[in-house]
Amino acid sequence: MRRRWWSISGGLLAIAAFAWIGYLVDPYRMLAVARAADPLFLLIFPFAVCLDLLVRAWKWRQLLLALKPVGTSRLYEEALIARHHHGAGRWGIRKFTGKLPTTRTG
Repeated sequence: MRRRWWSISGGLLAIAAFAWIGYLVDPYRMLAVARAADPLFLLIFPFAVCLDLLVRAWKWRQLLLALKPVGTSRLYEEALIARHHHGAGRWGIRKFTGKLPTTRTG
């Protein structure tokens, strides 16, 4: 019963958080920002992130080679998991959360 209570309260908290974000975001301004975005940047950015992770995995492979041989693809998977787990990493979602188009000014 106690686990069920935690699940229900967690679900209600997630719904409340989504409702609050939906209240703060102005859809018309969000659409205007999306239309004004540089399409080349939007196409290149995901590949740049993947390339960054691949280079990091290769560097870690070089460091760990003396201890235990690990494949670059395995380290790449671990880097993807770590980036997802830590809120999209240093250049991901955390950088832009303060710049969401909102209905409030101030």
